[in-house]
Amino acid sequence: MEDYKQVLQAQLKEARARVQKSVAAGNFLNTDEGKLIQDWVNTRISALLNDMTAKTPLSHDEYLAKQGAVYELKDFNAMLTRTEAAGTVAQEDVDNINDQLKEA
Repeated sequence: MEDYKQVLQAQLKEARARVQKSVAAGNFLNTDEGKLIQDWVNTRISALLNDMTAKTPLSHDEYLAKQGAVYELKDFNAMLTRTEAAGTVAQEDVDNINDQLKEA
């Protein structure tokens, strides 16, 4: 039974760390710096897409390079928002583990 409690306590520690990381990400995204980064990423994506659809055609390599940059920027933006949103799941994990520890 002690092993089970130790496992739950380790899981609780990890879940609490995920909650803290999520809160930190959310706090950062709500700062002026976080909003500035998101605006910059979105502006850069728009500029790259405009280059890709310009009247003057790009070479195949240029097109692929710009397309890769767009994907990377979108992935970066998604990672920031995913980290913030993961807090809800992590908090549910914390609550469930606390309940399990009370029962054990």
